[in-house]
Amino acid sequence: MAYNRIFLSYRTPDRQTVEQYYRVMTAMGLRPWMDVFDLPPGSSPVRSLAQAMVDCCAAVFFVTPHFEDTGYPRSEIDDALQQEALRKDAFRIITLVLTDENGKSGTVPEPLRNYIYATPTTHLDGLRIIVEALPPHLFKAPGYLPLQSVVPPAAKEVALVGQNLSSRLGSNDRRYSTALGEIRALLSRASLETLVLVMMTAKALSAIHPEAATHLREHSLPRLHNLRRDLPDETRITVAFHPSATLSMVAVDWTLPDRAFALVTPKLQRTAAIYNRVSLLLDGADFDAASVARMLEDAEGGRNGACKASLAEAPAILEGLLGEAGL
Repeated sequence: MAYNRIFLSYRTPDRQTVEQYYRVMTAMGLRPWMDVFDLPPGSSPVRSLAQAMVDCCAAVFFVTPHFEDTGYPRSEIDDALQQEALRKDAFRIITLVLTDENGKSGTVPEPLRNYIYATPTTHLDGLRIIVEALPPHLFKAPGYLPLQSVVPPAAKEVALVGQNLSSRLGSNDRRYSTALGEIRALLSRASLETLVLVMMTAKALSAIHPEAATHLREHSLPRLHNLRRDLPDETRITVAFHPSATLSMVAVDWTLPDRAFALVTPKLQRTAAIYNRVSLLLDGADFDAASVARMLEDAEGGRNGACKASLAEAPAILEGLLGEAGL
């Protein structure tokens, strides 16, 4: 038994909100369980919900003014309490107290008050609370998450931000082929309007990380040439160079704070060491959509040492920046 799913408990009026959590958590490589997506057709709801809780390692209760401790919520609470009693720290009970448009919040049922519960200020904050509370065993299995599975299906604007993006674009032909396939999968979505690759300027990177700066010439430059060759008519891809692109992240719909999120490393490795950094970056105080928007505005206007180019122009621009930095 994997015990790696996350049960999402809610009332029907809150379905749209919880679906957003479901989709973003799935994009992050987590495995949420939600009845509208995962309940087997024709099955007994009570029995299937109980079995789903057994397969999960956490239960998240979305408490709003619509939430009442009756019917299915009561059975789901009882099932979660049973799993927590059996598995202790390997099973977490998490309650998010969400307010409605009038600022009114729901009442946390008495049985849940002895466990983790909080009132997030935004949905991004709610996501951070969930991630920080999950059992640590979820983050111990190494692996790579495909880029297309990280970006939500309806995302319109996506930015990949990193020092040199050499890991994301591929440090050898096999990795490049994988990256190209992931980028093509993103571009096949009609919803995607913009994909921006953001790297540090060569001068800034050479000042803080000389070895990483050499990767701009060894790996990033050849891969930009390859992308230009393999995607010759792709106008949605642009490349930006900014002195502040020190973190590695994926930013989605960066003009909408609640729909922007970041994950450490372009490779998106799931390891215990990275878990704490993921938690940190999901904190809106450390990363927000406005910071990404400012970075791209700098590149668009050529301000603060930043610049921007089309995919066709990017290799020549990077070559010039490398020359200026003596690399």
